[in-house]
Amino acid sequence: MGINGKVVMFYSRRPNNMPKAKKPLSKPADRHIEIVDGLKALGLATVTTSQVGEAVRELFPKGTSGVEPGEVIRAVFVYLHRKNSGEKVGRK
Repeated sequence: MGINGKVVMFYSRRPNNMPKAKKPLSKPADRHIEIVDGLKALGLATVTTSQVGEAVRELFPKGTSGVEPGEVIRAVFVYLHRKNSGEKVGRK
């Protein structure tokens, strides 16, 4: 009996053998859209998701979970800026 005097019915637990819905895996490009947008706002207009993916793998080999998004954008900006500067030094 419940507080209001009516009968309370409880459902038995269902077996846990039902397959759980899996999250669709996000494409690497989808994960870096926010970083690309931040870099474009900082003046790197021609940055691509593949460049960002390479930089993130190099700078954060264990992943970016637990790292502030601003810190990731800053680190990738510096990485790409230095990389692009180094490539231009040898050209004439």
